[in-house]
Amino acid sequence: MPKVPADEKPSEKAAEEKQSDGTQDLWVEALNSLPESKRETLKKMGFNDSSVHSGSTKASIDDLIGVVNTKQEECEKKFWKVTFGGEEIVLHDYTTSIIDWLSTAGDIAVQFAPPQAAIPWSVIKSAMQIPVIEGEQMAALLAATEKIIRVLSRGQVYETVYLMNKPAMDDLTRNLQSALTRIYSTCLDVLADSGTLFSKSTASRTLKAILEPGHMKDSLAAISSQEAELLKDVSACEVRRSANADGKMTKMLSALNAPMARVDQGFQHLLTDMEAKDRIQMLEWISNIPFGTNHNNIRARHTPDTGKWLLEHDKFKTWDQGESSLFWLQGALGTGKTFLTSTVIDFVKSRLEDNPKDEGLAFFYLNRNEQARSDPLSALQSIVRQLSTTMKRPEAVQEKLKALYDKCREGGSSLTLEQCKEQILSSISIYQRTTIVIDAMDECDSESSDQLIDALTLFISKSPTKNVKIFMSSRPDPEIKNLLEKTPNIDIDASDNKEDIRKYLSEVLGKRARRDKDFNDMKEEVTEILLERCQGMFQWAALQTHQIERCQSKESIRKRLNNLPGNLQKAYDEIWGQITELEDCDQLVVHRAMLWVMGVKAPLSTSQLLCAIRINVTEEEPSLVDEVSEQRLLSLCNNLLAFDSQQGVWRFPHLSVREYLETKMNWHSPQVNLHVASACLSWFINTYDKEEEGIKLMEWTKAPEPTDIYHPMHQLQIYMRHHWAKHVQMACDEEGKLTMLLKRFLGSPEKSSKEYQKWVSAEEVEAAQHPTVREFDSELFPANVAVFAMCHFSFDTILAEWWEKLEFDPACMNERGHSLLTIAARVGCNGICKTLIEKGADINLQVGGSRGVTYGSALIAAAHRGHTETVRLLVEHGADVNMRAQNGQYATALIAALSSQSIDIARYLVDAANADVNIDQIVPEKEKKWWDESEPIVLLTPVGLAANFEGTEALKTIIDAGANVNIQAQSGNPLCVAVSADNIEAVTYLVQEVKADVNLPISNASFRTALEQAISLNRGLELVKTLIESGANVNPLEFGTEALEWAIEWGYDDRARYLIKEYPDRKKLILDAPGGGLIRAVSKNYMSLVKLLVESGAHINRISETGDYGSPLIAACGPLIYFVDMAEYLIQAGADVNMVVQHGDFESPLAAAIMGSGKLKFVKALVVAGADVNQPLKRARYSSYLAAAAGEGRIHILRYLLDAGATVDPSLEQGECRECRKALEAARELRCSDDDCEDSEPDMGFGLF
Repeated sequence: MPKVPADEKPSEKAAEEKQSDGTQDLWVEALNSLPESKRETLKKMGFNDSSVHSGSTKASIDDLIGVVNTKQEECEKKFWKVTFGGEEIVLHDYTTSIIDWLSTAGDIAVQFAPPQAAIPWSVIKSAMQIPVIEGEQMAALLAATEKIIRVLSRGQVYETVYLMNKPAMDDLTRNLQSALTRIYSTCLDVLADSGTLFSKSTASRTLKAILEPGHMKDSLAAISSQEAELLKDVSACEVRRSANADGKMTKMLSALNAPMARVDQGFQHLLTDMEAKDRIQMLEWISNIPFGTNHNNIRARHTPDTGKWLLEHDKFKTWDQGESSLFWLQGALGTGKTFLTSTVIDFVKSRLEDNPKDEGLAFFYLNRNEQARSDPLSALQSIVRQLSTTMKRPEAVQEKLKALYDKCREGGSSLTLEQCKEQILSSISIYQRTTIVIDAMDECDSESSDQLIDALTLFISKSPTKNVKIFMSSRPDPEIKNLLEKTPNIDIDASDNKEDIRKYLSEVLGKRARRDKDFNDMKEEVTEILLERCQGMFQWAALQTHQIERCQSKESIRKRLNNLPGNLQKAYDEIWGQITELEDCDQLVVHRAMLWVMGVKAPLSTSQLLCAIRINVTEEEPSLVDEVSEQRLLSLCNNLLAFDSQQGVWRFPHLSVREYLETKMNWHSPQVNLHVASACLSWFINTYDKEEEGIKLMEWTKAPEPTDIYHPMHQLQIYMRHHWAKHVQMACDEEGKLTMLLKRFLGSPEKSSKEYQKWVSAEEVEAAQHPTVREFDSELFPANVAVFAMCHFSFDTILAEWWEKLEFDPACMNERGHSLLTIAARVGCNGICKTLIEKGADINLQVGGSRGVTYGSALIAAAHRGHTETVRLLVEHGADVNMRAQNGQYATALIAALSSQSIDIARYLVDAANADVNIDQIVPEKEKKWWDESEPIVLLTPVGLAANFEGTEALKTIIDAGANVNIQAQSGNPLCVAVSADNIEAVTYLVQEVKADVNLPISNASFRTALEQAISLNRGLELVKTLIESGANVNPLEFGTEALEWAIEWGYDDRARYLIKEYPDRKKLILDAPGGGLIRAVSKNYMSLVKLLVESGAHINRISETGDYGSPLIAACGPLIYFVDMAEYLIQAGADVNMVVQHGDFESPLAAAIMGSGKLKFVKALVVAGADVNQPLKRARYSSYLAAAAGEGRIHILRYLLDAGATVDPSLEQGECRECRKALEAARELRCSDDDCEDSEPDMGFGLF
């Protein structure tokens, strides 16, 4: 929160004056509004008139924070787990929020002294001290307290900013005062009833009133509705106040509105640092969509200071300041929704930049014109990327995401929809607040937009926090409305944008007015007319400014204003009419440009588009020999096409342009893809036909000129080579012209053309530079046979005539070893599969070869690729679901389906096709790299693969079919896989319902039991408890490692605490062992774990005969990472500072401090605690501490030891060690204060090394 200079802080006397200036005491009014019985109860709890102006507010708040911390410790000790509505309530979130609000209230009280700041604290403290014995009681108590303190903190600010020193009461002030008194009264009513609200019998109902206020009608539920009403009155007062804004009052509001800064330390443990290069590589792998550039592009076109009306709207403030909900900004075509969305993004970003904290923000601009930006999966992947790091620690990423990244990269896959949702939920759970902004939901792919909306609503409903904010813009859409029916949402119309359009017109028309004096006289007239006629449509207004720009005289401008188009449709009709008046060759340029921009998979650069529109498609069109410049193209397109200077690509300026052309010209996806596909094939035929030899890409070392379309490395050629087949697949070829071009390019099924072979050759060379096309190429060889391409690209209907006449060898295979049926099944082309089967293809043919074999049969290929209908077709035509493949990565279709997490196919194979769920696959063990810590995969089993799925659906399918769950190899054991995946639901199902052997000895792993694995992988306490409560042996006698030893080794104090409490016999054995684990915990600086072990009876002075350190205190003093706090704690706990040990690197704590850490603080702490500075050293290379300090060059330590009475041995002054003598002389001459010595050490200037 912002700090106020000292001279601005009011004194206590000033505060008292403020409290006696006649301002009404709303808390006393609230108290007096309650029944006598409740007033008496509150007075007994500490509320009385005399306490209003007495006592220190800061002290009261600090006292209350202490009570809250006590409650937090109670929660941790009792391992309370509370669920409500099927979801777990995180009690720690409530205590953190309470302390945050209390800290804010305390800061406000100290800096601004609002009236009556001290009244309620003693009452809340009294309520917080109510004894509770169950988790549900604690949840109710904490939730209610958090709600009341939030109201109180806000009330302090509202009273000071809007009510203090207001002698004349108007309607706005009276309304706010009444709203505050009403909510204060409700809060006091709840506190008065706290004795019964939080009892064992009523806690559940109390919790329901807080979490589902709409279903209850008591005081607790009323607070939520009263907060919303209060916010309306505050907003009304703020409009008036902001006109005469007072700097101090603004600071108060900023302090109140800033999200809480405190961050749970546990969150930091979820992050791991990565090298910048590796981190960027991972983020780009997650999503390479330039979300920041997209935002900057919008901002560049965004008129400054527009959109503020949305931020000041009551509904927006309710959304921003309330609990989790979705804000839906609706607006008709062209009303500027994207600009408003960018304003919201800037609003949240600026809040985070001003106060960096661990708050999540992610945004995505959907765009129907770009395939990647209209895909729900792309949007979710981008959100995963943006939430993966924090503003506080941008160099760190979440450990869970890093592990998922490693796993996917190893398996050659990208993030799936389910993985994205799971990861986003994981990110949300560790942020105090998360905001996700989605622009243009109506531009999401219509076939799958429900997936994105379902995901957004899932984040609100399943989030463990109550602070998830989703902002979404779109046109009004009944389907979206239906999907949001069960999600808390707020909607608003974007058409309330008149002032934004005025600012836009003022900026645009102002530019002309500055250079044209005659127009300057008309500027206001033009602005008002356009503003009146635009009907809230930014796009219409923008188009008219361009049309007016073409008018050169006042008369022509007025004529234009008198003939403005009535709506956006008519505006486009007018522009298109102007285009149709162009010469035929110019119209052709416009048409081609529009078709290319509509059809491409990724936006084209200037060099690409200007070259593309020169490609002749049909013989009837004139040849465009002349090059077209960028400015000429912009002029010809007359504002229906725009150049995006931020990303250097061409786009439609607005989605409505594309929609207009789809309707006007019938340029829908099949038609535009017809043009692009025809252009690509025509280019290949005409260009490659002239090449006498193959295209030698490696010889083209010089970068192409922007206009050199014949250069094989020109970006347009690269695009066409990579995407022509996709355009053919999506094209509509009613006239058959594309079929003719395709046949000409391919040659024939049995013998391909030289043009096709040259294309394949070019792709083969480029594959080394572009790994993404490697698999694409590998199915096409040998290149002299085109039928492989016909299968791979699913050229079914378009080449129906060829398929009917095709005669082929059923055993024909490509160089990869795949048959035609396998290739067709791999891409899910049912039509070609059916044709091949009818022509005699062996459906169970074992395939294989020497070139990167992936699949051993057609069924396995279809199953792994997720083509459910193709799998069904093959099975119905006799495919053997249990055939074990002789080659390939997957032994059976079921293993292939489960490996790619195709649950529908796996269910079909098991339930309908009777797949054997116990056929496993032995995987040859690969040589591990030295840095690879992952467990080896030596066995794949259907049940093990199913355990890797989220939830238990797949697992139940396999187990219900008779799968064996007790498999010793860790990679095939479902329990081990579930533990590795941190799938608590699957673990619970396996050990509690299926009764999997929880103590089964595990092979081929670094662990021997599932419990050992769970602790070593840092799985949560809940999972560990589930295993133990289901019979997991914490002390495996014959194999494995003691569970408590693992917990101590890895510093997992919650699991260690649980094991110590539940298994006291194991505690004694572990703690009494040499070193007892305490030394390991100390050496790794696990402070909370060390405290736990000491409090649990670990011998603080036990000597160890193994390892680097002979005692816990030596372990704290010795390492170079300086565990100062640890050493001080051990000394206070009774560690012997003069202990001498016979094992380890140092024989005493003081020796470790001098020769190990070299920190003066350690030496001082030890000497002050009684360490003997003249104790002789027997095992070290020095005979005394003084000699050690001199020999190690510790000048300040040497001086301190001399001052502490260390005796100087004559050999030190007169010996052969010149450096020692020099160090001793320097120490004697040293003059510095203790602080100076602390700051300047360690000084190695006289060291020996």
